[in-house]
Amino acid sequence: MKLLFNKFVFCILGLVFFSSLILAKEINSDYVIEVGKLDIGKLYWSIVITETEYKIFVKLQDSGVFSGLYDFGGNYTAEGKVINKSLVPLSYKQKWVTKKKKRDVELYFVNGRVSRLSLFPKETMSPKTQFMGASGVVDPLSSFVSILKKNKSSKTIDGRRFYKMVVAEENKKNNMITKSIKIEDYLNIWADHNKNDLTSIHFDQIVDANEIVLPHRIKIKYKGLTFTITKI
Repeated sequence: MKLLFNKFVFCILGLVFFSSLILAKEINSDYVIEVGKLDIGKLYWSIVITETEYKIFVKLQDSGVFSGLYDFGGNYTAEGKVINKSLVPLSYKQKWVTKKKKRDVELYFVNGRVSRLSLFPKETMSPKTQFMGASGVVDPLSSFVSILKKNKSSKTIDGRRFYKMVVAEENKKNNMITKSIKIEDYLNIWADHNKNDLTSIHFDQIVDANEIVLPHRIKIKYKGLTFTITKI
């Protein structure tokens, strides 16, 4: 009897696991990163999502003949739950390396609130605004994918600042939609200033009412430069 019961449990767990694999949707794309007409790197973007959970992964790496001017590498991961079709993060991890610096961020959420933050290098200053326990905010990856899922705005925390992504303009032509995102309510957690290096994000996306579609092209205005990320 015990053996039969164990087999029954094993079959049920196997069925649940197999069903989750069937329902899982994996979306991934490769991109080239350019500043002006200079090819400076590559980006890989992956989203795995089921009816109940998701994982987003982004990898950046310098490449091309001008990579010496923009020496960088980074991995970004967000994991969480899908609740009422909304992305509710559980964790966000960032590793960023250049010639001059290395920065790591680990951000955790419990019940939709910020529960823990780990930074490298550690901040020596006290936070100028309260971030522990903050609710209604999500990590940058979940925030951007929520807008890909047709949300109009998303409040964001990346471990060093708060800001809000807002769809300021939206144009549709044939099967392509173009959205312009403004960065609003920018607030540094640690620095004494609120200077915003990230000013806007524009992207083109194929229209699909039922699926998340990764953008065809993204333009990011950062520190006075325009970075163009194009699907290859």
